[in-house]
Amino acid sequence: MKMWKAKALFIMFIVFSRSTSFAQEPKRMRMAAPPSGGYRMLTEDGKTIIPFEFISNHVVIPVSINGNTLKFILDTGMPTDGAVLFGSKRVNTLGLQIIGKAQVMGAGGGSVESDLSMGVTFGLPGVEFTNQMVIVMPEDSTQSRHFEGKDGIIGHTLFSRFVVRIDYDNMNIILAEPDRFEYTGTGQVLPLQMGRYPFLVCEADIKGGQRIPLSLVVDTGNGAALTLNVGAKEGLVIPEKVIEYHTRSIGPEILRLTGRIERLQLGSYMFKNLLCSFRTSAHEPAPPWAKEGVLGQGILRRFNIVFDYTHEKIILEPNGHFNESFEFNMAGIQFNRAAQDRFQISRVIPDSPASEAGLCAGDLIVQMNGRPVSQFSVDDVEQLLKKEGEKLMLDIKRGKELLQLSLILRRLI
Repeated sequence: MKMWKAKALFIMFIVFSRSTSFAQEPKRMRMAAPPSGGYRMLTEDGKTIIPFEFISNHVVIPVSINGNTLKFILDTGMPTDGAVLFGSKRVNTLGLQIIGKAQVMGAGGGSVESDLSMGVTFGLPGVEFTNQMVIVMPEDSTQSRHFEGKDGIIGHTLFSRFVVRIDYDNMNIILAEPDRFEYTGTGQVLPLQMGRYPFLVCEADIKGGQRIPLSLVVDTGNGAALTLNVGAKEGLVIPEKVIEYHTRSIGPEILRLTGRIERLQLGSYMFKNLLCSFRTSAHEPAPPWAKEGVLGQGILRRFNIVFDYTHEKIILEPNGHFNESFEFNMAGIQFNRAAQDRFQISRVIPDSPASEAGLCAGDLIVQMNGRPVSQFSVDDVEQLLKKEGEKLMLDIKRGKELLQLSLILRRLI
């Protein structure tokens, strides 16, 4: 994936293929219902507090498998029990018993054959899960540096069994058994429509004061603020000013557009001049479950949130991030992590500071502001490129040439 955050995480559905535990004829099934699996709370009060890191707009929690602590993205867009692991040398040392193959489908319509393990036990602080399914994707199959430093994804296993509170102010999540959970806060309670994914009814005004009711997937694994499916209902149109960008999870690159809408209403909470990603049928047909679009971390992180699937509700409490502005990359580059801890520019947006400075696709960034890029995380770079008026000095390797270029960041959208 490229540097923009407007993307779905990529887990759409999983299908089994032939394995040693199935009949001789290939057996294929869509994972609408979770496989069997249990859990055991290790605390007496039926709840546990788990610290998380916030990396590249993802909530990342510790999960242990076979004595190894891994970093998992907490994802309401993961609709099945168990977990997905991103293949790596680290994952290969877990000693999982592979019994067959599974196809993992991507947001762009691509798929990748992955290894299937069953009967796995894994744990989080205060809780243990048994007899779980684990899918292990091949190394580099996601083609995404946004999963850099992360080992996998977990979702339904937690959200289907517990009330889950995500506290972005204190950087922790609380898991509580539904029959022992009592909410005493002052947040706003909104109904969730439960299906394959949780949906929240909102209202948007793209332009001109037309209020459009929307049913949006609530997806903590999506880094964008909002993604709308153009044409999914009357009034869902592309604004006049947009920027093209490309993203990839599995399979071919996907063209998306980003622009701003006038406002989004969630219950009594309103966001104005909101950055929005637009999915168009010409470049990426929306899957049937997606309805009008996706509500992602760019908005969700502005609340401390309680997910209560059992009672089909969500509770929103505005937090310290609520009034932060919605900003887009102000340099006009997309990049990938390259070899030797460098960043390689994959695309330069026309009429941007990057294009005006002479940057080209294929350039390798060696230093930023006099510091080797090996000292920067992906998050460091993304935050740096959102500082309006910042002067950026780049040392570039272009073929055998070494260049030093400078640019001043400005808003593009």
